[in-house]
Amino acid sequence: MKTTMKSTKGPCRICGAESSGFNFGVLTCKPCASFFRRCIAERKKYICRSGNACVVEGQQQRQSCRACRLRICIEVGMSRDLSANTPICAVPSAPSSPTNTILQDHSPATSSSNLSAMNSYTNLNWMLNVWRNFQVSQRALLAVVHPEYASMSSIYEPQEDYRFVMKAEYERIEMGSVALLMTTLQDNFPVYKSLPENVKNTVYRRYNVRFAFLQRIFLTSKVFPQDEDDRLVFFAGVYCTVRDLGIFYGEDSQSQLVLNVQRLVLPFY
Repeated sequence: MKTTMKSTKGPCRICGAESSGFNFGVLTCKPCASFFRRCIAERKKYICRSGNACVVEGQQQRQSCRACRLRICIEVGMSRDLSANTPICAVPSAPSSPTNTILQDHSPATSSSNLSAMNSYTNLNWMLNVWRNFQVSQRALLAVVHPEYASMSSIYEPQEDYRFVMKAEYERIEMGSVALLMTTLQDNFPVYKSLPENVKNTVYRRYNVRFAFLQRIFLTSKVFPQDEDDRLVFFAGVYCTVRDLGIFYGEDSQSQLVLNVQRLVLPFY
């Protein structure tokens, strides 16, 4: 008996871009799949100002009208059941880990390897909560500068809700974030808090650079996932365009400062 397999190759049924496989039962690219997931999860409703006849093909066009983009998602048959979405091209999930078992097994016979797995699981969840609390505090900090961000329900807001930031404004938010991160380390890591002041400052300087770098890469990949997109998220809600650093710095695009920074950053794009 022959088994019929759906081809995972072909253009996105929504915008025509290269697809990533089947998402919600339809061949789509990642951005369109993410857009649809967000719309369904948050029960978004949009109204088209052009009679529901907009063209949403290509990266720029697909962002021009969210109402028509969502309409086409539904028309081509994307499933509204978020829990049932498992892309055909995805790697099969691994069997249940020892972590899942040990959380239900409190017997004395628990092995040392399982205990280690449980401790790792607990530590990861604890660190994730610390990071989430930091994000909530950072959003509150951003809302002081821009009150409209006080209503942000998620750090992964739609691209359309992010705004370009200038250097002076960035520095104002960054100064508050520096103090916020120091407080986060003090409140959550007793070993760090007990260090001598000079050692604590050295550790913080090294950690802050790495933390900021990784956080911005992570947020950028979530909010602006397209390979050709050169926007860089600084904080939840604000970004800078790498090829428009002259605007960010308020200097000529050919100034030595702008050229030096671009020389460092552009290879990553």
